[in-house]
Amino acid sequence: MGIIGIVAALTIPTLISKYQEKVTITRLKETYSTLAQAYQFAVNENGSPASWTFGTGMYDAVSHQKMANYFKPYLKLSADCVGKSVTYVKQYCSSAFYGAASTSFSLVRLRNGAALVFRIWYPSCNGVYANEKEHNTCGSIYVLTDPMNSSEPGKTQFAFYLTKGGIIPFGLNGSVLTFEQACNPEIEVPYPGFSSNSNMYACTAWVIYNNNMDYLKCPGELSWEGKHSCDE
Repeated sequence: MGIIGIVAALTIPTLISKYQEKVTITRLKETYSTLAQAYQFAVNENGSPASWTFGTGMYDAVSHQKMANYFKPYLKLSADCVGKSVTYVKQYCSSAFYGAASTSFSLVRLRNGAALVFRIWYPSCNGVYANEKEHNTCGSIYVLTDPMNSSEPGKTQFAFYLTKGGIIPFGLNGSVLTFEQACNPEIEVPYPGFSSNSNMYACTAWVIYNNNMDYLKCPGELSWEGKHSCDE
């Protein structure tokens, strides 16, 4: 019995971790699909995001609310926290997200349990982030896969760009925030001028296309042109 207990103590945490990772990946990919569809509906109805009326920018609460409102008609929501009080946001959309009390974000909660965080950056959609060769970035959308308990970039918080051409996951080749630099827990500030703890924001594309979060297990060993899992 003692041996069985020791084996269980060693294996159960690993099994739980693998299960939680699978749940996170499934919810992220499902939400990405939902966002992509909502984007297309919004464009069909309202034209390119470059023609949408957002407001003055990232420090204007109305801008983020307007951004969210373009998506809301095409999302299945369990809670709409756009324009609501801090208390309401924390109770119904996310008690874990650090910006829940900020006017720099606007949140909704989906029926699948994830929350979406909208933030406009460039009202004219002329930012160079999603593709460093194109001026097409409008803002960002975070997916919180466990919004009431955790909001950690690369673990339960994943970022997408809103662009003129679609919803683009952070960390693709050619974006300003590259996977190799900005999805490495050992590099706290991957790029000069970014705030501290700005790493782990470029993990999204990796999770979607590789179906793993191995960057947490073997930091710095993975790349788009090299290893795609710790076991390779």
